[in-house]
Amino acid sequence: MRTTRLCSGIILGIMILVVGPGAVRAQPSGDPIEQGNLLYDKGDYDGAILLYSQAIGLDPSGSIAYYNRATAYKDKGEHDLAIQDYTQALRLDSNCATAYCNRGNTYMDKREYDLAIQDYNQTLRLIPNSAEAYFSRGNAYKDKGEHDLAIQDYTQALKLDSNYATAYNNRGVVYHTKGDNDLALQDYNQALRLDSNYAYAYNSRGRAYDAKGQYDLAIKDCSQAFKLDSSLVTPLYYSAKACEHAGRTAYALAGYEHFVAVAPAADSELVAKAEARIQALKPE
Repeated sequence: MRTTRLCSGIILGIMILVVGPGAVRAQPSGDPIEQGNLLYDKGDYDGAILLYSQAIGLDPSGSIAYYNRATAYKDKGEHDLAIQDYTQALRLDSNCATAYCNRGNTYMDKREYDLAIQDYNQTLRLIPNSAEAYFSRGNAYKDKGEHDLAIQDYTQALKLDSNYATAYNNRGVVYHTKGDNDLALQDYNQALRLDSNYAYAYNSRGRAYDAKGQYDLAIKDCSQAFKLDSSLVTPLYYSAKACEHAGRTAYALAGYEHFVAVAPAADSELVAKAEARIQALKPE
């Protein structure tokens, strides 16, 4: 399998750790797989898929083309086709941890958490010391609501890689969800020591400060998160929420209105909450 270019989602390290038996074969310059790789790297997923399909036609027993085509489908958002191709790649190479891991990521995209966990289990069977696989399985447990299992997996990922800022952040999110905001703050602080420009960690820490009634710190962190990444608009909502909790009604109202004006469709649930607060806070 390809070792660096076609890693999708949050598990870049997995691609480096494990290679399938076909990966060591040098590909000639005119090979459709290599031509497809070039198009993939340019973001031309349709063109890459055509070339990987051509490669499959030339050699249906090769796992590389199925794996790469699956990743192109995944990045296009065509999850069912991606799963079909990852599955075929695994039929041809049952020891390819990257295919298990990326198929697990695809199941995560579909919110099929139990199937994702099964694939991450297979990844860990093949690579027992993979911090990325523990982290990915932790995400599945987190999204499934199995908080203690998520914390266990994030903790194991951090034992294997103590510089894993995202694992600290996500473990902090689970602690916050459980109401353990002191532990959450410890993890957010560590994530920010490792990456001082980590916008998500600032937003997460702001929410924990708000939950503890430390509203000035909450507003400061949420503002910093938006400053670092203006495409991340949820800090606007949480900053407004902290302002409301602090009794700063005018600032809260302005913040909620700003959030509603810029929030994408994917944030519809928070938009509805913000609109409800706008109606409640507007002077009669």
